[in-house]
Amino acid sequence: MKSEGVRSRTAGVVLAAVCVGLLTAVGCPGPAAQPTKLPAPLPPEALLQLDELSPRITKPVNRSYDKVLPESAKKAIEEADKLLARKDLAGAIDKLQRAAGFDPENPDIRRRLALAYASLPNWGKALENLRKVVRYRADDVHVQVLLGRIAAARRQHDRAIEYFRTALACSDAADSHPQTAVALIRLGELLRGKGYLTASLQCFDRLRNAIDAHGRQLLSDPQMREVVLRPERIMRIQGDLLLRLRRPDEAVELLRGAYRRDETCLLYTSPSPRDLSTSRMPSSA
Repeated sequence: MKSEGVRSRTAGVVLAAVCVGLLTAVGCPGPAAQPTKLPAPLPPEALLQLDELSPRITKPVNRSYDKVLPESAKKAIEEADKLLARKDLAGAIDKLQRAAGFDPENPDIRRRLALAYASLPNWGKALENLRKVVRYRADDVHVQVLLGRIAAARRQHDRAIEYFRTALACSDAADSHPQTAVALIRLGELLRGKGYLTASLQCFDRLRNAIDAHGRQLLSDPQMREVVLRPERIMRIQGDLLLRLRRPDEAVELLRGAYRRDETCLLYTSPSPRDLSTSRMPSSA
């Protein structure tokens, strides 16, 4: 019992120290600090809402594709789907390439090939197939997320931001869809890095609300497990953004909530979600 009390008091001291340190870091004086000159105004980009960013994003549109596949191609696709379920990517790609030989422009075949190549990962081949997919199936959250991932991997960050924003505009970008969560994580991270603090905060707010409302559905993708089961890490990011936006009361309340869930979460030296979205990036539909 005594050790529990000591640990609790120590953790409380850590929470207080972290909050004071963070407040001081963003220009809020600590309890013993002397009055200082007001900090400079926040840059304009920090206050932009997500829907105020440039360029404006329009909802993508699908086009009909009416060419009928021969039975041999349909059979190859069915076999490929079984191989993909068993994670036999090489075998699935071979079957899909055979099917594409019957209909090189078929967006459903090309989508499967793009996802398979991305899982290897082979970004070049994935992008080659995605370019054919978007001619007919641009209104697809997974397709747009994959385009954003490729652009980010190539350090084309502005282009990646556009793709992730487009992903959120897709018809199937419901908050219960794992790929919507991926788009929110990746977009929030990129915007935060570029100083679009309010827009980034909106992404992480929506993500945490989605976890609260649809955690069970999101867990249908095993790679979302880390994000869903440890929401305090997202809360830590939200708190950091609120502090940078000079909203300390909201930040401290959120950080207290994160601390109550996990006493170690405030000790992270960086609240970046990179470890949530890079090494274990959800990739399945």
